[in-house]
Amino acid sequence: MLQMNYAIAEISGKQIWVEKGKFYDINKIKLEVGSKITLNRILLINEKNNISLGKPYLEKKKGNGNYFTAF
Repeated sequence: MLQMNYAIAEISGKQIWVEKGKFYDINKIKLEVGSKITLNRILLINEKNNISLGKPYLEKKKGNGNYFTAF
C-alpha cells in the first residue's frame, strides 16, 4: 500500500494539496523574498495513511515554508 504524507491547506482562499519539499505558485501573498510562511489553516493531514480531518481546521497543526520569489 502506498504511504504518502501530505496536507490540504487553505491558502489565499483556495484549498491546496501540499507536500514537504515541493514548490507552489500561490497568488495574493504579499511578502518579501526569503520570508517565512506559517500555514495555520490545515484542513486535512495524511501521515502514513493515518488521516486527520479538521472541523473545519485542525487545531494545533501548522505548516511552515519559505517565500522564494514574486512574479
